Amino acid sequence: MTNQLVMYEEELQEINEVCERLHVDANAKAVLVIDKNGQAMAASGEVEALDVTSLSSLIAGNIAAAGGIA
Repeated sequence: MTNQLVMYEEELQEINEVCERLHVDANAKAVLVIDKNGQAMAASGEVEALDVTSLSSLIAGNIAAAGGIA
């Protein structure tokens, strides 16, 4: 059985605000918040040219593989 993340609108708004603040404070081109299953939860910055769905899945897979090696 797959656990799905359930979030209230207020929580998502807060995550988006933190994501935007991190984008500005870090002077980053883009910031993504991704859950452990590879689902993008929030994004900020220059993400229009990115395939966020594919990038999120790749990052989650990479982290899972690295965790398996360690």
